[in-house]
Amino acid sequence: MVLQGTQRTYSIKPSLIDKIRSKINVKNDIVKKFLAELFGTYLLVFIGTSVCAQFILSNPANIEHPPIKHTWIQIAIGWGLALAFSVYATYRISGGHLNPAVSLAMLTLGKINLVSFIVYCIAQFFGAFIGAACTYLVHWDKISSLGQNTYLYSNLHVIKDPTTDAVVRSIELPNAVSTGGIFTSFLSPHLSFFGAFVDQFFGSFILILCICIIIEGRNRIPSSTQPLLIGLSLTMIGCAFGYNLGFPINPARDFGPRVFAWFAGYENVFGQGDYYFWIPIVAPLLGGIFGAWIYYCFIGLYLPEQERYVEVPMTIVKSVKTIQSDDTLPLTSA
Repeated sequence: MVLQGTQRTYSIKPSLIDKIRSKINVKNDIVKKFLAELFGTYLLVFIGTSVCAQFILSNPANIEHPPIKHTWIQIAIGWGLALAFSVYATYRISGGHLNPAVSLAMLTLGKINLVSFIVYCIAQFFGAFIGAACTYLVHWDKISSLGQNTYLYSNLHVIKDPTTDAVVRSIELPNAVSTGGIFTSFLSPHLSFFGAFVDQFFGSFILILCICIIIEGRNRIPSSTQPLLIGLSLTMIGCAFGYNLGFPINPARDFGPRVFAWFAGYENVFGQGDYYFWIPIVAPLLGGIFGAWIYYCFIGLYLPEQERYVEVPMTIVKSVKTIQSDDTLPLTSA
């Protein structure tokens, strides 16, 4: 005997988000990736430069009673967390590069094509510019009280009359009060061009090496933990290589805010250090390529293929079309 109930059809009303998505959903894959890299780099630089702003503006030389302990580790941790969450936001769409050095390394490995590389770089530079602008807006009051024309490592703070823009006086202040360091890196007095280039080359080398280790499927690292590990890699680099230049190791992160600082009125951001600005652009790109290929030549080529870790995607059921009446399944008896 077979007992079978009548079927009922249920429909789930689409949410507001579903309606908006259906109206403005971008179909072009490269545009989706552009938007993801733009937003991800914006988020990274906005949070990261805000960490730098808190470090610099809370320096004991700037205020009588600093509200927080002024330690270098806060920059390394802050940038690491910023990178982790920015990659989490974008890695399912674009891979979460957020760094032209990463994109160039992936290009040389054949993981992206030339068009994607160019699109990624444009998005990353614009995202970094916007992120720096937002940091400037948030900290405008304190920055303006110190003066925009503060030069990093000049030890000279220029105070101007707000009505006539004439120089009232100049006072000697420690290097750390320089607000230009919120946005971009500057050549330290103790550092040569060669030293700066080596610093950026090896900082980027370590970053890309770590990324290749983390994203390698045969290393059996779940994709859900990869962005966090990438962020921790940046924190490690900040702790190890932050002294010389502040570990920019990202051409977009350094150049985008540098351009914004120039628009905001910071003088000599390109000429400082005998036009040092090109080093944080070129050296990380070369270091990234070196790191990627060192990994594959010494490790990647020799990982056992059978150890490759494959994640099974989960299928989420959004709606149920039919069920049996009386909340029962068909029953069959002899």
